[in-house]
Amino acid sequence: MKKRIITAALAMLLLISLLAGCGKSMDAAISAPREPAKGEAYYNYDMPMEESAEMDFSYDDGYFADNTTSAGGSVADLIQSASKTYNLDTEKIIYTAYADIESLEFDDTIQAVYDMMDRFGAYIENSSVSGTDYASKYYGGKTYRRADFTIRVPVQHYSEMSVSLTEIGNVLNYSSESQNITAQFTDTQSRLKAYRTEYDRLLEMMENAKTVEEMIQVEARLSEVEYNIEHLEGTLRVWQDKVDYSTIHINIREVHEYSEPVVEPVTFWDRLGNALKDSVEWIGDAAQDVAVFIVAAVPILIIPTVVLVIIIVVIRRKRANKKAAEAEKAAKLRAEWAEKNGENK
Repeated sequence: MKKRIITAALAMLLLISLLAGCGKSMDAAISAPREPAKGEAYYNYDMPMEESAEMDFSYDDGYFADNTTSAGGSVADLIQSASKTYNLDTEKIIYTAYADIESLEFDDTIQAVYDMMDRFGAYIENSSVSGTDYASKYYGGKTYRRADFTIRVPVQHYSEMSVSLTEIGNVLNYSSESQNITAQFTDTQSRLKAYRTEYDRLLEMMENAKTVEEMIQVEARLSEVEYNIEHLEGTLRVWQDKVDYSTIHINIREVHEYSEPVVEPVTFWDRLGNALKDSVEWIGDAAQDVAVFIVAAVPILIIPTVVLVIIIVVIRRKRANKKAAEAEKAAKLRAEWAEKNGENK
């Protein structure tokens, strides 16, 4: 009986552990944050951009903590070169940058972002910050915080603010793209001027209209022209805003230590060693998670275990009582049979 009870309890523990592990894996997969596509198109205009240029530098394995590349150049110099602006007074150019940054002190880095925006007169267009979830922290999981910012900065400070990104953390990669919309902007202005001229003429025609039909025709065309003027004015305002204020997308990730570039190619044996090391670490983490879960689940399993023991004891007693009753009945029948046979003799 004791062996059956122990086996049943262990089976329940194993089943609950498997279910918890599956649920944790599903939660991690669902809540895994999406990495933005590098160089992902951010703007969508009705008119195609005539000229565009993109400058990018990135190292998949990151930079050294002192912000110098393996080639000897500083990250700040590379960013300054990539984010350089041209012809601000004569050209209509939209500048957009993307940066991935590692942080050892997450709270200080977030505060540094706000201080940097105050310094350059920038503002946040969109932002999101995700922290450690309670379940992972409770079971000892290794989770780190991350933040995403979409920042609008005056174009004259675009390059300076891009260079200042090296002050708030370890810049893993940075890319800058420019879209020259001067031709589209000028063409739209010309179309707007033509519509305004037509609008004034239509007003004169409205005043000089002699019949109701003429007034109706002029009013219909006047409505179309007025709509086109409002549409073009809105388009020019949006473009001018994006020209005056450049956009910088920043992705900040909290880490335990900065990534370092790999100077030499990774060999096959290095890859095997790294894979084995990762497997051992995973097994160790999994063992700790199971141990913590078992300790946490013991108080919860006490009641079901007691109920299970009571049920087993009751069932065994019923079976024993039933066997005793059957034995007693059989003995009684044998005695009656023996007594009956004795009288016959």
